[in-house]
Amino acid sequence: NPGEKSADPTQQITKGFRIVPISVRADTGAAGLLRPGDRVDVQWYVARNPQLGVQETVTKTILHNVRVFALDQTGAPPGTGDGGPTLAKTISLLLTPKQANKVQLASKVGEVSLIPRHPDDPSAEEVARVTFDDLLGAGEKGSRFREQRVEDTSETAQGGMLASLMDKM
Repeated sequence: NPGEKSADPTQQITKGFRIVPISVRADTGAAGLLRPGDRVDVQWYVARNPQLGVQETVTKTILHNVRVFALDQTGAPPGTGDGGPTLAKTISLLLTPKQANKVQLASKVGEVSLIPRHPDDPSAEEVARVTFDDLLGAGEKGSRFREQRVEDTSETAQGGMLASLMDKM
């Protein structure tokens, strides 16, 4: 009940789930915006490390739509005490055992960030991993430059001045 403190917070854990605490900073824990009950996606970043078999720097969403169980050691939002607003240092997620293993491994090999999501959005859109080359635009099929290049190619067939300049480039 509201206002009542449970003697044993583990009694609130849904059967078949585990509580996994994630160490966060302002930039990895949604800058203090999260509250217990909110939904997040878990994003993983890992830098190139050939010794671990990581051949390129990459970021990827590894879990979708997971529930925030608690912030720091309480199920109450930060700043509800006498000290004013604070940023959580630990955010606990409600995960299945397999998800818990995935997050634990990801946090040991790279960095885990929590991305807030709308509470009524159950989608789990699979976003391809993003590499450093993707940021630089290497191999990007839908880039504006390539679109312009295709448009200009049609002018090349007509023999325009722009087409001859593009050919020289």
